[in-house]
This record gives sequence, structure tokens and C-alpha cells, in this order.
Amino acid sequence: MATGVKDTSVTFAARIVSLVLTIGTQSCLAWVLGPEGRGAYAISLLMATILGLVFMVGSDIAAQYFVASGKLSVSRVITHVTICIAISSALAILAGLFVLRFDLAFVRKATIHEFYLGLATIPAVLFARVLVQLLGSLREFVWLGILTIATSALQLALVLVFALGFRWAVEGALWAIVVKNCIMTVVILVFFRRKYDLSWVRPELRDVGRMLHYGIRYYFGKISNLVNVEIGTIILAFFASKSEIGLFAVASHLVTQAMIIPDTLTTVLIPRVARAARTTFLLAYAWATGARGPSFSPARTVAKSER
Repeated sequence: MATGVKDTSVTFAARIVSLVLTIGTQSCLAWVLGPEGRGAYAISLLMATILGLVFMVGSDIAAQYFVASGKLSVSRVITHVTICIAISSALAILAGLFVLRFDLAFVRKATIHEFYLGLATIPAVLFARVLVQLLGSLREFVWLGILTIATSALQLALVLVFALGFRWAVEGALWAIVVKNCIMTVVILVFFRRKYDLSWVRPELRDVGRMLHYGIRYYFGKISNLVNVEIGTIILAFFASKSEIGLFAVASHLVTQAMIIPDTLTTVLIPRVARAARTTFLLAYAWATGARGPSFSPARTVAKSER
């Protein structure tokens, strides 16, 4: 119990500090980009976020589970998830390039180069996010907290350098995301190499299949949750001006920060139940993330079907 309280306190404190830095970053973006630039930034990232999630097919939660449960080693999971992310990112980027060929309403809300940079964030964000989740799976909560704060501070600094200092505006803000996630990826890989003897192993098709088979159970709930969170921006992308989208994006981003408590519970709870039966893990994950809203109910339904 004492360990659980400590882990929760460390994680929550790190999230609070990160929240303050994130608000600073959002304030800088609103100041530097203005409403129209903030709208173009939001649209570029929204497209990348949707495509990345659609083609990821739950590999992130599968990696988290297989490491936390001890069913696969850190090296084997990272090897397999790297392959999955490479394939998913390639498909997502190709799909994005295909969509950009059409004269859709939302495509006119940002420049082609901004959309290209948005697509470039897909592999960087996906890989970094999985590695961060693996830190939680290994119950490295102190290092996770330090990295959470450092990452938020780094993004704020990069936004100031690229968007304000270099005057790259929206493209600078997108470059900040790419560079931040690449740096975070390298740092975590070095940590895993030194502490967990990380190395590239021969991929096993059977293990990749196990991860995909597991992740698909979570996939539809995650899609549902994304739609719940981003539905406003998705609708505005087709019917509103860039300025209106920008103002809405700032407000909605601040609202999503209210998820700090369920996010903390999810981070601390999942590794503790992962060694139990698969049903227990899925139910726990669905319960923890179900606090985000009623649209996550498909995840709970899928979890219950595992009984």
C-alpha cells in the first residue's frame, strides 16, 4: 500500500508540474501563432493523430501488457513494437498523402508543408509514447516523472526557439514536436540499454501476432475515446474558419488536462494488475480509462467479453 501511495504521489506531482509547463507552451503557441496559425497547427496535428491511431491497431497497450506481465522481455517487445510502428507509420503517412490529394474543406485550413510536417510527427510520437508507457509498465515511476517534466520543459523551449526565435511559426511548432519526441526516444532507449540490457533480437512472427491479437481488443475503445475527445475539432475542421478552430483548440486542450487524475490512476494501476489474468488487466485498463467519458464503454464491453 505504501509503495502504491508513493508511486501515485510521484506520478501525480510530475503531472502537475508538466501541466503548468504545458499551459506555458499553449500560451506561447497562442501568442506566437495567433488564432489562424493555432488553427492550422491543430488541423495538421489532428489529421496525424487520427491516422496514427487508426493504423497502430492497439500495439501500444499490447506492448505495455507484455512487458508488465513478464510474458516477453523488454528487448523482444521493443523489437516487435518497432516493426509494428514502422509498418503503421508508413501506412498512416501514405493514407495521409492520399487524402491530401483531394480538395477537402479541412485541407484548405493549413499549407501542404504544414500537413507534411504533421505526418512526420506520426512515427516520432508513436514510438516515444510506447517507450514512455513501458517505463510505467516496469514501475520506473521516479524516472517516468522526471522524464515527464523534462519533456514538457523541452517542448516549451523548442517552441520558443523554432516558432519564435527562428520565426518558423506553425512549421516551427510542428518541428518542436518531432525533435522533442526524437530526443525523448533516444534518452529512454539509452536508459533501457543500461538498466535492462536492451538489444535487438530476432523478430518472431508468432510474438508479433500475439501482440496484435491482444491489442485489437483495446483498439475500438481507443478509437471511440479519440472521437469523444476530438469530435468538436473534427466537425469544425470542415465548417469553421482557421481562427475559430484555433480558439476552440486552445480551450479544448485546457479541458482535456482535467484528465490528470484518471491518467495518474491508469499509469500506476496497470502494471500492478498485469501479472493477473488477461481479463483482469483489460478490465482494469477499461475501468481506469473509462473515467474519460461514456464513449469509452466499448473498451469495457470488450474487456467483459474476455471473462
